[in-house]
Amino acid sequence: MSKQPPKANIGLDEDKKKAVVELLQRVLADEFVLNSATKGAHWNMSGIHFSALHKFLDDQYEEISEMVDAVAERVLQLGYKAESVIANYLKITRLKDEPATGNAEELLRGLVEKQETLIRELREDVDATEELGDKGTSDFLTGLMEKHEMMAWMLRVHLA
Repeated sequence: MSKQPPKANIGLDEDKKKAVVELLQRVLADEFVLNSATKGAHWNMSGIHFSALHKFLDDQYEEISEMVDAVAERVLQLGYKAESVIANYLKITRLKDEPATGNAEELLRGLVEKQETLIRELREDVDATEELGDKGTSDFLTGLMEKHEMMAWMLRVHLA
């Protein structure tokens, strides 16, 4: 029989922690869906720049995989279990889950759209966690947002 670790006593009441965790579970779902879309684009990439784009998207996939892990670990730091059921992710994600189809430009444009949607959502999430008094999660989400801004920019320059 495994024991549960003690609840996190970090200066947030339980209701506020639950609200932050619900928000983080949505971010986790968003990151997971974005990761899947990035891998789908990586798999389905073709054309004259295949080799470079294939490697580029694999690098982005790996970076997003690390972000997925970091979000799940943030949930655990707050004393909760991270969601791990894909069907539940699809219920709460704020991103479109769609097949990776089209030419290289269409695949990249689809990823830019997802990245930018996530950036806008993260901006709101930063404000929400600030209002809940969780500066740690607010800072964490700001860091994620900055990484996604860089990734979106890198995708956009491929479309120039």
